[in-house]
Amino acid sequence: MIVAKSIPSFAEENIGPAVSRILKRADIRMDEVDRFICHPGGTKVVAALEKALEIAPGALDHERDVLRDYGNMSAPTVLFVLDHALRAGLAPRSVMMARRSLLFRAEFDTLRSRLIKNAARVVEGATRIRIWLPSACPDAALCRHLAGRFAAAGP
Repeated sequence: MIVAKSIPSFAEENIGPAVSRILKRADIRMDEVDRFICHPGGTKVVAALEKALEIAPGALDHERDVLRDYGNMSAPTVLFVLDHALRAGLAPRSVMMARRSLLFRAEFDTLRSRLIKNAARVVEGATRIRIWLPSACPDAALCRHLAGRFAAAGP
């Protein structure tokens, strides 16, 4: 995926004020955020986000790691960044930045990919989805943790 040249400059100019306004609605200042979890886009976008959010260069290390290891995978990329942050020990006041519609799509795509990668057996019933992981699954603890955070969908 190739990022348009205008995206880093757009991010640098607009993301900071937009995030600041959103956080203000929750009575949170930008300097009170311990960690931003961002969709990286590309290396120039990550650098632009650090400038826009007024955080130290290199602070978005998980984003850089994901780009280096996997590249930009479109919507699911931010969930790989979240996975890195969870494994490293999520900072107490973390803010994840992604478009809502993309995030829900990314959740499904990423979870499906991880389950296929781990050879999980998935059975969809009328009221629940059951997932059986292999006994040697390296992601079993993470899957249980994430599953415990999902709210049950009501009728």
